[in-house]
Amino acid sequence: MEDFLSFLRIRSVSQEGPTTGAYREAVQFLRALVERRLRPLRSDLEIYEEEFVASKPVLLVHIPSRQDATQPVDPDSTPNYTDAILLNSHYDVVPAMREHWSTDPFAPEMRKDRIYARGTQDMKCVCIQYVLALERALSKTPSFRRPVWLSFVPDEEIGGKDGMCAMLNSALWRDRLEGRVALALDEGLANESEKNFTVFFGERNPWWIMVRAEGPTGHGSRFIQDTAVSKIIKVANKALEFRRAEEERLLYHKNATAFMNSGEAEQPACGCKHSLAKKLGDVTTVNLTALQAGVFNETTKTYALNVIPVEATAGFDVRISPLFKVADFRALLDSWVAEFNGSVTWSFAPGTVPSEKHFLTPVRSRPEYFVCDPVTDILTGESGERNVKSSTAWWDLFAEAMQEFGYGLDAEVFPAATDSRFLRQLKIPAFGFSPMRNCAIMLHEHNEYIPVETFWEGVDVYEKLLPRLFASTI
Repeated sequence: MEDFLSFLRIRSVSQEGPTTGAYREAVQFLRALVERRLRPLRSDLEIYEEEFVASKPVLLVHIPSRQDATQPVDPDSTPNYTDAILLNSHYDVVPAMREHWSTDPFAPEMRKDRIYARGTQDMKCVCIQYVLALERALSKTPSFRRPVWLSFVPDEEIGGKDGMCAMLNSALWRDRLEGRVALALDEGLANESEKNFTVFFGERNPWWIMVRAEGPTGHGSRFIQDTAVSKIIKVANKALEFRRAEEERLLYHKNATAFMNSGEAEQPACGCKHSLAKKLGDVTTVNLTALQAGVFNETTKTYALNVIPVEATAGFDVRISPLFKVADFRALLDSWVAEFNGSVTWSFAPGTVPSEKHFLTPVRSRPEYFVCDPVTDILTGESGERNVKSSTAWWDLFAEAMQEFGYGLDAEVFPAATDSRFLRQLKIPAFGFSPMRNCAIMLHEHNEYIPVETFWEGVDVYEKLLPRLFASTI
């Protein structure tokens, strides 16, 4: 527990960590932790500390495989058992406003069997749990069928461009890992259920866009036509109407559970009630998060309120559900600005890494994502309806193992974005999984916390689950 508390004390906030040195401090802490807890059990482990982007270090740990002589590999078998299991986590955290916390967010404090600090759920708990679980597993079984890699990356909270993205485009990745990762685990979310954990098999596609409108200027007392502000408001209203409709779909389906269970509901086309019982990841959200206009005087720091501005901009946070084709959403954006004959345009905001496709790891329990809607199959790269039965091997292993351990699973689309989306784009199956149940979702919240019992249960879960994945013959 002291290792976890010490890690929480490091103020590795995304946009300040590179300049304050907190990023390097976090990586040095993790490296020392691996040396202290794992090196004595595997002297041959390899540690790579790389700065693919200056002041933003990535830590990679490689535990080589040792083929168990009692389980020989069939040379005629198609699966490559030398392909690795990648355990990914990020060590950066979002800012915390001290005035809204009852404790210092970077001085972890235990209250009523809960640990309060920034990063307790997102996701410093998983960073430490990986290492502690591997220490336990290696002490029992010093050799695994598959090699294991741990990656600790920065900048996930601000898009991952200089973290995961930089790592995946590095020479180290190309030389050591490209085409050699069988499965990846990354972060998930807590589940408030007492029985189930949540596992994420895909994500909504994050698009951060800017809309820019131009128009005539003039005196604020006149009826100037087609102003930049009036145009941007029209676009914003279209976006908000789309938002309202999607929210209505979500709220309607949240109230559908009782109706479905009453026996009066017709079976959905996909043959699965999940296609009715929607959650946030199943719908597309559009939020107006920035709005700017006005003629600003830098000297007086005031706006000239009697002058019509020639430009107005709006920024939107968009999360496209895999049930909504990306091409269709792009066409929708184009339609919103088409009526303005080029005086209104949209573009991706700086730092955005947009994807034109959805990438999902096949799961058996959500067939509506893999039969009803054409999305890219991560295992074949093909679009259209898939043979779910033949492509769910990793899900089957994961789900069966968890069931054997006495845990239930809820399979969902992650409503926001994590680094695992970049892995899926490389056709690497990836599950988002943070083993927290009977626990409120507190990431990015004031007074973020994790119950002590939940933290240790997470270590227990990984201790049992990871060796099963490492020994797989998929």
